Amino acid sequence: MEKNKTGKPALPNGNTGRYFKYAIGEIILVVIGILIALQINNWKQKQVNQQNEILYLNNLKKDLTNQIIEIDNQINYETRLLLESEVIIKRFEKDNVIIIDTLLIGTVNRIADRRTFNTINPTYVELINTGNMTLISDNSFKNQLISYHQ
Repeated sequence: MEKNKTGKPALPNGNTGRYFKYAIGEIILVVIGILIALQINNWKQKQVNQQNEILYLNNLKKDLTNQIIEIDNQINYETRLLLESEVIIKRFEKDNVIIIDTLLIGTVNRIADRRTFNTINPTYVELINTGNMTLISDNSFKNQLISYHQ
């Protein structure tokens, strides 16, 4: 086989076009392989995102259920305070005088005690802090969720 000026084997006449076509074919195959790999990766990422969305939605449901329980507890607490207050008001209306005794002092102490309302929203906080709010695909629900927590 003849060698060219660089010392490498020279291509026989007429084979240059065939090698060029072969090289282009190889490049096209590599590009197609890369595109297929990207599609598979995108599909897998979409599956992971859907699983994470379901997980977040389930956790949001649990948080809201716990928040309802906390609201009910707060309503019960405030209702007890209201009933305790009515005892003092009824005694005052009956006698038109406030009698300072152990009943009054105990009732005032219970009324003066305050309970802080606790919000339960760890999943919402996580969605905001991690930027994963974009995983929630239902925009209407996402907007209602944001509105509720604001």
